[in-house]
Amino acid sequence: MGRSGRYGVRLGPTLRAVVLFKERDITVGSRGHRFEVVICDHVLQYYAEADQIAFLDRMTRAVQPGGFLYVSTPSIVIVELIPQKYGFQALARHFYRRV
Repeated sequence: MGRSGRYGVRLGPTLRAVVLFKERDITVGSRGHRFEVVICDHVLQYYAEADQIAFLDRMTRAVQPGGFLYVSTPSIVIVELIPQKYGFQALARHFYRRV
């Protein structure tokens, strides 16, 4: 396994050559960038439902077609919105693919 970087993620040389990590402020959004994978782990639960939905609007727009979204949330409303409103396919618990 390769070196552990700034984020504590260990990648081998093949993956390290193609993976780019970017931090984004959930309150601002992606600034027009499209990503293959967006991960939001244990963040939404700390906000009111209206704020969660606003953040989700921005996060889903940041995922390119065919890309993946991981959103861990205890909110059944958010879990239902991702496939129904945003058109993502549920692959596993908290893990979605933009179709």
